[in-house]
Amino acid sequence: MVSHPPAPSAQPTLATPRLLLRAFLPTDAAAVTREVSDPRVARQTLLPHPYPVGAAEVFIGRCAMEWEAGKAATWAITRRDDMSLIGAIAVRMVRAHQTGDLGYWLAVPTWGQGFMTEAIDAVATVAFAGLGLHRLEARLFPDNPASARVLEKCGFRQEGTLRGALWKENAPRDVRLYARLVTDAR
Repeated sequence: MVSHPPAPSAQPTLATPRLLLRAFLPTDAAAVTREVSDPRVARQTLLPHPYPVGAAEVFIGRCAMEWEAGKAATWAITRRDDMSLIGAIAVRMVRAHQTGDLGYWLAVPTWGQGFMTEAIDAVATVAFAGLGLHRLEARLFPDNPASARVLEKCGFRQEGTLRGALWKENAPRDVRLYARLVTDAR
């Protein structure tokens, strides 16, 4: 008799008052491409600009594979009222250290409305309680004060600046490291 490993469980769908965070679907590719093609989104992320043709389909396929492998959880951020895709949020996990690297982007028309605060709070809850992580880290460019405020609202603390840590637009960029522990008061 051959023993097979158990099938991975489905990635959880998360609900907040205004959002539904769900696994990406192949039908999301056009919306992803449209939203991340805005240079204002690309400037604050490691996403390429211009966004390559077919990159969204590759990204969406990779999301499912990384979930099944236990390496990452990536959610499409959608509005509950009309189910429109407005962003993405992911946790890349290092199981040996019970840590996760948080990354996210949000469509420009939704900036400043509290959507990312809701999304990060929901994902942090699942990362600590459901995925068993002890620490979440987030990195951002120093010229992104809005993202810093969101992280601080969500209980993250700035731990330092990593000089020349990421390469963006053909030059090294500093990044600020923020982190939240499962034991941090929220």
